[in-house]
Amino acid sequence: MIGATELNIYPLGSGEFLINHPADGFPLGLLEIGVFGKQVSHKEAKFYLQLEILDFWDTRLELIVPPVIYPWNNISTFKVRYLCDEFPRQNELLGSGTVGNVILSQEINGSIETIYILDQTNIGDIWDWTDLGDGVYEIWFDTSIVSVFAQSVVYATPYLTLSFYREASVVPYVWIRPVETQLSLYSTSDLSEQLDRVDIYLDQSYMVYSYLNISDILSNLYATTLEGATIYYEIYQKLSSTSQVLYQEGNFTSYGAGLAQVNLVGRDLGNYIIHLRSFLENYTSAEISFEFVVQLKPIDLFDQANIISTAIDVPQNRDVGFTLEIWDSVHNVPLTDATVLIDLDGTIYSFYGNDQGQYNINFTAETLGTYDVGTYNLRVEIQKTNYTFTPIHLSLTISLPVDQYLNIPYLYWIIFGATALFVTSVTIGNRLVKLANIPPFMKKLYRTKKLIKKGKEIVDHVVTDSQKDEFLERFGQLWKDLNLDLNDFTEEGI
Repeated sequence: MIGATELNIYPLGSGEFLINHPADGFPLGLLEIGVFGKQVSHKEAKFYLQLEILDFWDTRLELIVPPVIYPWNNISTFKVRYLCDEFPRQNELLGSGTVGNVILSQEINGSIETIYILDQTNIGDIWDWTDLGDGVYEIWFDTSIVSVFAQSVVYATPYLTLSFYREASVVPYVWIRPVETQLSLYSTSDLSEQLDRVDIYLDQSYMVYSYLNISDILSNLYATTLEGATIYYEIYQKLSSTSQVLYQEGNFTSYGAGLAQVNLVGRDLGNYIIHLRSFLENYTSAEISFEFVVQLKPIDLFDQANIISTAIDVPQNRDVGFTLEIWDSVHNVPLTDATVLIDLDGTIYSFYGNDQGQYNINFTAETLGTYDVGTYNLRVEIQKTNYTFTPIHLSLTISLPVDQYLNIPYLYWIIFGATALFVTSVTIGNRLVKLANIPPFMKKLYRTKKLIKKGKEIVDHVVTDSQKDEFLERFGQLWKDLNLDLNDFTEEGI
């Protein structure tokens, strides 16, 4: 009997009795129970025992399969075992329990704070549990409900209940990390040509395209495109192989799923490194770099007379000239304020253009007269700030001065005259030699023949020498050397 309460007593035989009474009929706390036994012809016996009336049996929750590291947005899963933790039911497995809620918390500024409550209002959507039997329960939740900037610990505390058993909890910690991403660069909007270097001319623009996707093979988002990220770029100018300085910064503009673009303009000459980074909560920051080189603008040279592809040949006493058209090949406009420099045998001549970009190149006869006749190399160079031009070479041949009417060199006239004089002299000389070799009497015959043809009077003398005259002409000097009188001899013998 407890107070006025009489306990239910059931005899079991052999002097044993079962005392059974509902505990809810007693107040909570430590009670003393007096048991009295009596029988006829026997002395009464009694003893006392203490009875503690509890509201619940003590329990404990054990983590048997802990969670691991999960990429953000994956499902985190862990298993717990629910047991009674009070004698005489110590370690009794408690099945058919209920996971009432799971409290998610994080350490913020040095203290543990609740960040999300998983309860009956959102069960089956972002979390749930399963009774696996033998006091084992499996619990899962979607990690996308948590925001992370780096790998972080989230405490997931489940609470299990069962009638007449005290609620139990355990504090598993779940590692959640950002999803790994990858950034790629392309030179075309259809992503057909990857990009690792850009070479452009000063003031020229170039469109760069980026593509951001999930590269995390453990993530359930693997290989999908990533939308909503900010693509930030920094341009560093390379001062040397080891030194660089921040030159410009900005953001790409999104134009589709995982796609962004930026139009870069080469405003200053030099070599640059452009570094890109992506930013989006719960994702890693993907990074990529490429080289950006801004070069001098090229010059297009148009030669209307096609003088460049041929050799120039000009007489020393004539002017020579041709016209060059110079254009900005980047913007396709004429260059009106460039300088054309021509190196002729070490002397530099400068030429300037008009408002159509035409440059008249002219060398006067007076200038050419200062050079010897011969072939010279003309080096043509074009100079203008922020432009580049590869010098070209022309062949200029300065020939002999020419006659202004017939275009025949004066030297040729001298050669022609000297040749004619020489031929005439030779002809006359040959004729004189021939005449000298004709016998005198033949000469007289020729003269007589000419006189007869002309009908003139023939002089009154013999045409040929007499025998005496011929003898005297041939042997006269010899007889004279012998001191002989040729006349006496001729008168007697001839």
